[in-house]
Amino acid sequence: MENKADKGYSRQLDLEEKFNCYWNQTLKTNGVNYLKRFTTNDLVEMKKAISNINNLITLKVTLAFIDEICRLGIIDLEQAGKIREEVDRQHPNTNGFDVCCEKEKEGIDFIAEVKCNIPVGGDEFGAAQMNGIIKDLEGMMGEKKNHEKYQTSDCHKFMVLLEMQDGNKVKDAMQNLLKNNKEYKDVCVELENKNIDTKHIYILSRPTGGSDSINATKPTTKPPVTGGFFIMYANRYGLVSCGSLVRYLSAICPLYVRF
Repeated sequence: MENKADKGYSRQLDLEEKFNCYWNQTLKTNGVNYLKRFTTNDLVEMKKAISNINNLITLKVTLAFIDEICRLGIIDLEQAGKIREEVDRQHPNTNGFDVCCEKEKEGIDFIAEVKCNIPVGGDEFGAAQMNGIIKDLEGMMGEKKNHEKYQTSDCHKFMVLLEMQDGNKVKDAMQNLLKNNKEYKDVCVELENKNIDTKHIYILSRPTGGSDSINATKPTTKPPVTGGFFIMYANRYGLVSCGSLVRYLSAICPLYVRF
């Protein structure tokens, strides 16, 4: 059998370099070998924190979306405050739309789905990512079984994307997805101002910068032990931006191959 190993390559050194690079970038340090500080058990605990990190990113992008439609005049400050409170009280991974704004005694005013997918192919979503986005588009067009009682045709509809600041082409990936799914190509349009209707799904992306306006209310309970190292450093260095959280995921994921 032919040996396809690269004699000039070291997987150990490659993974360690990537891991330490992300940590040094996120914690604003230089040349620190963070991997040496972790046992295998520590790394396993950090893997467990990933699902919580994903939920934090989704929450931050959701709150940024609320701020944006308030800025555009689609909702007022009072409505924005109420929606933020509702979002904060909602458990992660709850069935239904990520955001539902209801008019008093008149059903839903608008619905929104928040997608924090990072295109696996640069400007192309992976198959699983595309399936998830299409499923949410179908739901907003009235095909979501959990919301049969809602008349989504009468709702204003939004899909919110995570826009990275490091050249990630999420908008291009979304355009490529729509080209291959022509039934949504004319339905989905980019949100530009407050002049919206109920016939379209408005697409907007929110950056990962650490604006104070997207910070959720600070929790009153102690953080879980899982991912404690990250939480400790996040509190110390004020790492509240989505970019920091995404870099954390990027630092951990390459280590999966070691277990």
